[in-house]
Formats: sequence, structure tokens, C-alpha cells
Amino acid sequence: MFWVNNIYVITLIEIIIFNIIVLFLLNVLGIFKKKSQKISSSLILIGCLIWVLGNILELGFVNFQTKIYMSYIQHLGREIVIVSWFIFFIYFIGYKKWLSKRNIAIVTAIPSIMLLLVFTNEYHHLIFKNYSLVTYRIAPVLIENIGPLYWLDIAFSFLLVIFITSLIIRTLIKSYYAYRWQFYTFLAIHIVILLVIAADISRINIFPHFEKIPIAVVISMTLLILVLSRSKTSEIVPIARSIVFDSISDGVLVLDANDNILDSNRFMKKLMNLPLIKINGKPLKKLMPDLDSLIEKFNIDKQSGISYKIKNKFFDINISNLTNPRRIKIGKVVVLRDITIRKKNEDKIKYLSFHDSLTQLFNRAFFEEELKRLNVKRRLPLSIVLLDIDGLRKINENYGYKNGDNSLIRLSKILNECFRKEDIIARIGGDTFGIILPSTTIESTSNIIKRLKKACKKNDGHKINFSISIGSSTKNTVSQNINEIIREADSNMNKHKLLEKKSIHGSIVSSLERALLERDYETEEHVARMKKYSLVLGRELELADNELDDLKLLATLHDIGKISIPDNIIFKPGKLNVTEWKIVKKHPEIGYRIAKTTPELSTIAEGILTHHEWWNGKGYPRGLKNVGISIISRIISIIDAYDAMTSDRPYRKALSKEEAISELDKFSGMQFDPDLVKTFTALIKNNRLDYKTYTA
Repeated sequence: MFWVNNIYVITLIEIIIFNIIVLFLLNVLGIFKKKSQKISSSLILIGCLIWVLGNILELGFVNFQTKIYMSYIQHLGREIVIVSWFIFFIYFIGYKKWLSKRNIAIVTAIPSIMLLLVFTNEYHHLIFKNYSLVTYRIAPVLIENIGPLYWLDIAFSFLLVIFITSLIIRTLIKSYYAYRWQFYTFLAIHIVILLVIAADISRINIFPHFEKIPIAVVISMTLLILVLSRSKTSEIVPIARSIVFDSISDGVLVLDANDNILDSNRFMKKLMNLPLIKINGKPLKKLMPDLDSLIEKFNIDKQSGISYKIKNKFFDINISNLTNPRRIKIGKVVVLRDITIRKKNEDKIKYLSFHDSLTQLFNRAFFEEELKRLNVKRRLPLSIVLLDIDGLRKINENYGYKNGDNSLIRLSKILNECFRKEDIIARIGGDTFGIILPSTTIESTSNIIKRLKKACKKNDGHKINFSISIGSSTKNTVSQNINEIIREADSNMNKHKLLEKKSIHGSIVSSLERALLERDYETEEHVARMKKYSLVLGRELELADNELDDLKLLATLHDIGKISIPDNIIFKPGKLNVTEWKIVKKHPEIGYRIAKTTPELSTIAEGILTHHEWWNGKGYPRGLKNVGISIISRIISIIDAYDAMTSDRPYRKALSKEEAISELDKFSGMQFDPDLVKTFTALIKNNRLDYKTYTA
């Protein structure tokens, strides 16, 4: 129960202090504008409230154990006050960058540990060795016998206050003369706090029932409130406000060292649509956060030519530092000049310089600039797609240049529909288009290309249809040369042209195909089946588009080397002798040399050379085995054998599908890749090689 007599007077005094704290809490929330200052100042006062309340309850209760628990509550308030006081002044004197999450965690670590030790003291007695009661007048007062770790907490609190005091002194030295009276006040506050903490450390107890530190903090906060309520913007940095200043057609802001607005002209009032009374004295970050971030980014002596946009208007920003006679920075002058008309004209010129006037797509210059910008590690994988309209010259000659232009415009619209917003689509030549796809894998690129091909096949009522040739390549590692990637995409595009009968380049394949048919007993039907079977299997294996193009070419020309073998060997009805067989076995190498000397066929040269290699390494001409043989060669080896077995030959009748499957299984793992045989035979068994249901 509570006691009476003189202790009631003491308790009444502390209740008054409690009421003052609550009143100050309400006032502080009205004075401090920044969220960080509001939170930290509120925590200081809440900590004082907890501290004082714990002190009152400790004095009020007679029970010994209850008094101990109330002393714990006082320690909770103490730690809150010390940490919050530190954070508040760090923010207030302009060192907020120091308060990273890591630094705050470090500052709060020791108080948190101390609180844990205080509340568990009865188990280890590291903070307080023991407690005792001493009668003060008629009331028992709790006396704490200090343990070893208590001094660590005291030292930490003392060091934090000393650290803040040193920062205030440092700021005082650098500050403009008009600020100094404030910092002298802050310094005096901290000297008082230090003296009170020193008295606490020295165990000077004139009034043993009083907690001196929270009272000192409350008095200090009172003084701080009075200082801040007295501060006026005009008293910090006197600014001459004249007709000239307000009539300037540019916006002018004068900022202090913490980027608070000290002064502004009428242009800024109109721009922000606020009266001057609501602008001056406010943090720039609150009114114009984007501009504040921009100023922090260019925190140097002088900066001009920075572009800033607000309310659909563009401004050129000039930032200059304000210094006192001792060359110490005390603020900034920010000038905003309206350049909206100039900016729009510049944007129009820039648009014209980077866009194709016919298709409104980007032009080659922009394509090359973006390629440099996007050719970085964080944009990998980086895919390039090149395409052009097949036979645009014939469209121009037969239907007129206007229709040719319409075809280009129509294709540009299709490209915009099929590709993504982040992709760079450009017309880089007369009928050639280039697309840069950042952060796009070869699989995703392949899916986009399929969508594009499907869109181009739609007529939609157009009088003139066109086809396109497409090539793509992907950069996956930093070490790859982007120019090589472009050349590969161009090569793949030209290779695609080879497969198009309408293409000029397609005549190369057609002429070689005719020469091969004339020099072998193979038929056009055999070539068609080879292409069909290989593409069905290739798509089942989910090969990329450029690999499917290679596969289709290889299916057509894998035996091109046979055109150099004498007729008497090619058309011999019986079995070949050893010498003749050696000559025939040279056709992969001959075909390889033919393909290597024809740029359009160079990508399948290796496939031609290795299409007679065996999985177990007993093939020819190199004796390669397993995955050392290219996948398109392994596919062609199986397809060629299957079609040969299921077709009539001069020396035997065709085998049934079941017999052919049995033969493939028999040589699986020897001549053929076992996984590919398994996949291919499954396609046969499921009747998925039906020519009528296949579209190349």
C-alpha cells in the first residue's frame, strides 16, 4: 500500500512532471515536421514517461519484490530514452545518412542485451548483485548494489551522449553565424545531461528517491521546444525579398544545409500551387521529393543543365552552394528555368533522328546505339532477330513502289504486335529489320518467331501477300562477341532463304538438289520424306528454329558429295568391291568441302561430314562416337536408314514398318543414338509420321 507524509509531496512533483511530459509530447508532434524527428522525439518522451512512472510506483509500493520489478520498468524507460535521444539528434543536426539499418541495429544491440540481463538478473546477478531497503524519512527506498555489467550500460550511455556532443561542437564550428545560438543551446543541453549522468555514475544521491536523468531530459526537451518555437526562417538566413526577386521568371529556392526551404519566389508559389507561408520553412523532400532526390544526387559545388519534369513542364536546374565568409557550406540556391518548348523541339528532332520515316520504327542508328547499351551482363541472355521480306524488288516491279511501301508498313505493324514493349524493333535496311530482345532466352525467342510467322501468313483481305526470312542468335555469356552474334543471325536468315523456293538464294539449293538426284538413285519423294521425318523428329526434340533449318538443309543435301563419284559406281546394280567402297566412303569429305566453299551451306558442313559416323565410334570418316557427333547428323543417320529400309531398292524389296523398327532397335547403341531411336520409333508406332498431317 502507499504511504503518506512527505513522500506524497515528492510523488505529487513527479506526477506534475508526468503531465508536463504528456503536454510536451503533443506539442512536439506539432513542431517537428519530419517523420523521423516525430518518431524519435515521441520515443524520448514515452521513455521518460515509463521511467518516471516506474519511479513513482517503486516509491509507492512497500512490497520488496514489487519494488524490484518497478526498478526493471525504470531501466526499460532508460534504454528507450538513451537510444531515441541519440537517433533524434543525429537526424536533427544533419547526419541522417549515418543511420543505416545496420548502424541502428548496432546502437540498439547493447541496450537490448542489457534489458534482457536486467529482467533476468535474479538468475545471474550480473547487473545488480543484491537489493536492500533504506528508510528515507518514513518511506523505504530501494538501494541497488551495482554488478559488473551495470557499468557497461552506464559507459555506453555516457559515450553516446559524448558522441552527440562532439558532433554538435563540430557542426557549431562549421555553421553560419545565424545558426550558432541554436547550437550553443543544444551544447548546453548535452553538458547538463552529461553532468547528470556523471552524478549518477558517482552515486551522488542528494534525493535518493528521485530519478535525476529523466527529469533532466524533460527539462532539456522543454528548452529544445522553446528554441524551436522561437526559430523563424528569416532569423536563420536573412534573405532580401524584393520586387526584383519576386518578378524573376525563373523559380528560385533557397535551402539550408538540411535541404529545408528557407526562401522562395512567387514563381515557385505558382508552380507548387501553395502560398509562401506553406512553402518556406518546410523540408523540400516533403513538398518536392523528386527534386530533393535530384539535388542529393548532384551534391557538388555547382551543377547546371539538369533536366526536371513537373506538371507536364520541363525545367533546367542550376544548383549553387551558399557559403559563409569562412567558405563553409550553409545551404544551396536552386534555380528552375522553364525549357518546355525547347525540350519538345529537341524531342521532335531526336525522334526524327532515331526513327524511320516510313514505318515509324527505330532506324539503324538507334539500333546500333541500343545494342551498345544493352550489351551488358545484366541484360543476358541477349537475343538478336534479323528478317526481311522475300522478293520485295519483285513486288515493287510488278505492283509499284507504293504497294511495296505498304508491305513494309504492314510488316512493321505485325512486328509491333508480336514483339514486346521492351524489345527494340528497327528498320536497318531497305527490306531488312532487326530486333534486340534483352533478357530473352533462345527458347523464348523461338516462341516469338513462331507467333510472328503465324501472323505474317494471315491475309486479312490484303491484295499482296508476302513471306519473310528470319534468322536469330542469342548471346549467353559476356565473353561472346556481339558482332559474331549478329553475323550468326544474318547467316541463319540467309540459310532460311535457301529453303524458300521464291528466294534467289533458294536456287542454290534447288540446283544442288537436282544435281544430286541426277547422280544418285534417290528420288524427289525420298528427299521429301527425309525432310518430313527429320523435322517431325526435330520438333519432337524441341530443337531451336535455326537447328530445324539446318536439319532441313542436311536432309536435302547430306549426300551432296556423291555428285563427284563416277557413274559406274553410283549405278552399279550389284555389291561394290573394296576399292569401289573406299571411293564411296569419301563422299562425306567431298560434300564437306563443297559446303565449306558455299557460304550459304557452311552451317551444315560438319553435319555432312559426320552423317555416317556410328554411335559406338565404328563409323567413318573420323570414327567419332556418342555426343561427339552433332545431333542433326545423328537424326539424319536414323531417318536415312529408316527410309532406305522402307523403300524398294534395285537389289531388294522394302521392309515393313515393324521390320524396320526391329532393325533400328537392333542397331540402337551401336550405329544409332539409343535415345533418338526410342523417340523416333515411338513416333512411327503412333502414326505421327503421316505425310498428310505434316506441314513444313
